[in-house]
Amino acid sequence: MAAEEAAAKVAQKQRTELARELHDVVTHGLTMIAVQANLGPGPGRRGKAPGLDRNWSDGPELT
Repeated sequence: MAAEEAAAKVAQKQRTELARELHDVVTHGLTMIAVQANLGPGPGRRGKAPGLDRNWSDGPELT
């Protein structure tokens, strides 16, 4: 019985660690999506685009 309890504790610990790691990975990914979504041109944006030498309001640069 003690061996079964020990195995159950180990399994629970592994599941908890996996859940935390999965949570961290998913949270990081969603944060990066949110950050990137706020960097590009959007409706109503005016002024200089971050890190670029042209205005978003100038329209797309066609080459």
